[in-house]
Amino acid sequence: MCKRARSFSKKKLQIVFFSSKFKISNLKFTKNVVLLSCQLCACMKLLLILLSSVMTFTVETKSSVKVEGTFPYGMDANYACTYQKGDVREGDTATLTLSRLEGIQLEKIQVYLRSNKSSGAGVITMTADGQQLYRKEGTYQEWFGAYDNTNYQPIGWTGKKTLMEGTLEIQVVGTTNSLHIEKYEITYSQAEIQTYTVRLMKGDEEIQQLTGETVELPQLNDENNWHHIAWTETPVHQQSTCPENVMPGVYKPTQNVTLYAVYIYHPTIPEYMTEVQSGVYLYVHSAYSVALTGSPQNGIMESALIDMDDANQYYEIDFVGTDTAFIRNEEGYIGYSGKQVAAIQTPWQVYHSGDITVFYTMYNNEPYVLWPYLTDGHGDYIGAGLVAANPSSASHVHLQIPVTSEEPAYTCYPQYGLGIENVEIERTNECIIPFSVYNLIIKDGKKYLRLR
Repeated sequence: MCKRARSFSKKKLQIVFFSSKFKISNLKFTKNVVLLSCQLCACMKLLLILLSSVMTFTVETKSSVKVEGTFPYGMDANYACTYQKGDVREGDTATLTLSRLEGIQLEKIQVYLRSNKSSGAGVITMTADGQQLYRKEGTYQEWFGAYDNTNYQPIGWTGKKTLMEGTLEIQVVGTTNSLHIEKYEITYSQAEIQTYTVRLMKGDEEIQQLTGETVELPQLNDENNWHHIAWTETPVHQQSTCPENVMPGVYKPTQNVTLYAVYIYHPTIPEYMTEVQSGVYLYVHSAYSVALTGSPQNGIMESALIDMDDANQYYEIDFVGTDTAFIRNEEGYIGYSGKQVAAIQTPWQVYHSGDITVFYTMYNNEPYVLWPYLTDGHGDYIGAGLVAANPSSASHVHLQIPVTSEEPAYTCYPQYGLGIENVEIERTNECIIPFSVYNLIIKDGKKYLRLR
């Protein structure tokens, strides 16, 4: 059972506590009073960071826990036991999994256990952000000095661990009948915010410095037919493959870092559909140079850098009039269910203006756009899918016509123009890819679409 923690935030509760401790009365409004007030505010902020909080997870059933105490807003808690409630026999497993805990500092993790009258053994592991914090193997008697089938006793980890990814897993595996879990108790504080500096380079020129826990990476203007698509830690002069990169948008650095702007050059200017007609297209976001790819899985899809050689980026679009369309690929239809994309045949509504073509659906009287590039709240790429947005605001979404194009080139130095090295790639083999009623033919570096 998944529980989304809902309560007053820790900050709110602590502010109430401090308001009873600090009271200023009968003071004239002077510079000294203002200074004192500022100092008190600073102290309160520091204490809010340092003050520990406790959250408790009491086992209620084999698949649920009762959440109590002070916990981060939005936290997810999942509990599962292979037997019943908190009972762990030989071979049984009980697991508490917490997520969305980014930015907290763990200080103590306790599991409250009892045994049978004369037996009980197992293995306890605690893993934070994928790294093992604690492991304890043995009998209940070895841990506490004697077996006890009446009283629950705490056992676990104490230390300092800041969660960056925000995950914590506590697992109890039984090796001898039996261990019984009453509750889990976690003590934590709000970790001090870490800030880093990000230097942004365009070639050899530093254009900006950004400092913070998170920063906004900008989208740069085109230069000499080079289109800015991303940022990279390792600059490249010119090559046919895209370097490891991060996209423009929200970025969370883990250290002071220098990023270089990555540009792409397409010898053929992309051609977008301007008159509504059925056919085979790529569904692209031109600002990021990405295209929708593949089929829906778990409510979302994937996107990748535009690649005319990738048959997974080709979709057959069947328009019904100018305001409705069906989308399909070789695997089947791409539709929607509620606020998620799905592998079903459902009609998309169409917004079309000039060379802009956007597919969307209505849910609870709100438009949801099929967006080729989605990020989470931290700026990390999560795929492609439906997002609540006005279709007319999707100014970079197009249906791109598959046209013959040379191999693209990538660089961090657009001022030097396009060179000839690493651009032309010799191809002698012919490749035929069946696609719906068409054949995609790739021969000598050129691509053709032909009816079968």
